[in-house]
Amino acid sequence: MCEGEVQGKFAQKYKNCGKCDFYNTVKKEEGKDFIPTAILFKRLEKDMLTVRNIKSREEFRCNSHQIIEYVLKHDTDEQIFKAVTVNLSANGLCLYVFNSLNKGQEIIIKSGLRVNKPASVQWRKKLDDDLYKIGLMFV
Repeated sequence: MCEGEVQGKFAQKYKNCGKCDFYNTVKKEEGKDFIPTAILFKRLEKDMLTVRNIKSREEFRCNSHQIIEYVLKHDTDEQIFKAVTVNLSANGLCLYVFNSLNKGQEIIIKSGLRVNKPASVQWRKKLDDDLYKIGLMFV
């Protein structure tokens, strides 16, 4: 889509993207972090295949694999824990954590994601002695 009109198949119009003022402005602003359109489409296609295979989900989830830091909401010591994200949606996220968290327990993400609200554990699956996969909902 360009200027509100469908322009045809991606392969037909991709060459014209380089002539687009908006495209070039984004490319300039992003600098070294710019991701070409073809690569973005491949990533989106991969994510969409994942979402299509999980019919019970209402929210689109984006695969995300990064290290974050969090604290327990009611912990006066504010001990910092590390986790690795699995995916992220508007309503929550999935993490690999290295300490046991219980259903209903709340955490606050301190770094790694731009999230300004606590998240509550909805489910937990033990994968190994000190490795858990947890599902969180933002509260």
